[in-house]
Amino acid sequence: MGYRNVYWYRDGLVGWKKAGLPTGRNVQFAHKAPAPMEAQEVFAKIESGDRLMLVDIRDAPSRRKFGKIDGPSLQYPLYRLHALHFELPKNRTLVFYDIRGKQAPNACRYLMTYYFDPNRITWLKGGIEEWTRQGLPVKGIDVSKP
Repeated sequence: MGYRNVYWYRDGLVGWKKAGLPTGRNVQFAHKAPAPMEAQEVFAKIESGDRLMLVDIRDAPSRRKFGKIDGPSLQYPLYRLHALHFELPKNRTLVFYDIRGKQAPNACRYLMTYYFDPNRITWLKGGIEEWTRQGLPVKGIDVSKP
């Protein structure tokens, strides 16, 4: 299979921690995602000027097809999040969103393992599809492609 020098620790991560060995990441949050925010709640916070940052984790074709939420946002595709997570602001509430709200919880869990405050990370329930279904503003839809 091409694997060489593969080892395993008999007692697993629990035994590793019991031995007082470093884990390097905050693994206590790796299994639970924060509670999602409803689209109307996110929209109200954007309108009121709350310190939140929308983080779009979709790829470019998806952004062209569905548009982007009109508000303070960053575009970090999920497949690049591991390399770019250090650029995310830690002084704002981060609201992750994707197409249907299926991958955003995973992005939150991932960032929580890198010491992001779990009270400052959330995700948009239903994703951009729910956002547009409720008639909330989007920008940048490419209507030239079928």
